[in-house]
This record gives sequence, structure tokens and C-alpha cells, in this order.
Amino acid sequence: QLAAGQWLAKELPAGARVLDVGSGTGLPTAKGLVDAGFEVTGVDLSPGMVELATTHVPGARFLRRDVASLRAEGPDGLGRFDGITCFFTLLMLPRP
Repeated sequence: QLAAGQWLAKELPAGARVLDVGSGTGLPTAKGLVDAGFEVTGVDLSPGMVELATTHVPGARFLRRDVASLRAEGPDGLGRFDGITCFFTLLMLPRP
């Protein structure tokens, strides 16, 4: 996870917008990206995780969202991003 975040930080342009899906506590991914100078938005379904992440990484924006309802446009749209991280969240999705 750390290595992937470092790789992403090298690949993105300065000040890029990054979406951290399933951000949990914000550590280490969102914090590492904020520390690298990126504009980070984290989303998590758990209100407790959103609260912890907001405390741990005050330089990022964290929202309570369901990954299945994420949209770029519309009233609840998050806009477009230059990069997206999604680590353990994918393991929690239902399998057909």
C-alpha cells in the first residue's frame, strides 16, 4: 500500500486531485498523498472512519459515501480526478 501510494505520487502532476475510495482512517494513503501536495478527497461508508480520517488528515476532505453510488456529475457528484486509490475496499465488494 505504501509503495503503491509512492508510485502514484511520482506519476501524478503537482497539485493533482486524488480520490481515496474506502479511505478508512486516512492512514497511510490519504496522509501520504496530502503530504506529497495533492488535493485528496476520501470516501468511506462508515461515519466513524470518516470522523477518524478527518482528525488524522485535516488537509484532506472526507465524505460518507457508498462506493456503488459514486458519480462524477450531478447533485452528489464529486467531479473528476487525476488519480484514484482503492485498496482493501475491493475485497469487501460482493462477488457474483
